[in-house]
Amino acid sequence: MIFQIAPEVDNSYMNSNESKNIDEPLSGMDRFIQIIIKARGKYSVREFSEKLGLAHTTLRRLEAGLTKSPDQSTLNMLAEYTPYNADELRAIIEERPPAEIREMVTAEDFLKIAKDLPPDEIARLAHLLIDYLRHPAK
Repeated sequence: MIFQIAPEVDNSYMNSNESKNIDEPLSGMDRFIQIIIKARGKYSVREFSEKLGLAHTTLRRLEAGLTKSPDQSTLNMLAEYTPYNADELRAIIEERPPAEIREMVTAEDFLKIAKDLPPDEIARLAHLLIDYLRHPAK
C-alpha cells in the first residue's frame, strides 16, 4: 500500500499572486510542501519545528518552497512524521521514482499518522481493524 497525497491543493502557503491553477499537476516541490503541511497538522510552525529538531525558519522556508534541495538530515527528521522515508521524500522533490517502492506499509508507518488523528478517528480506525480481523477480506 502506498500513500497518496489528496489531490486538493492547499495554496494558503503561497502569496495570492503565486497561486497555481488547480487543474495543473503538482510539481515535486509542491507535493513535498503538501506532505510537510499535512505532517505538521494542528501544530504551529514553531511547535512542529521543535518536535523535528529544526529551526523554525528552516521549516518556514521549506513550506514556502524556498529551499529547493533540503539537507539529508532534514529529510530524515521529516520522514519520522510522514508515511515516506527520506529517500522517498528526495524522490518526490526530484520528481523521480524512488529507488525502491515499498509494497507493504508497516504498522509503524500507520502509527506515525494515527498518533495525530483526533480521538474519534483513532477509535474508528480501531473498530475497522477489529472488524477486518474478525472478517478478513478474501
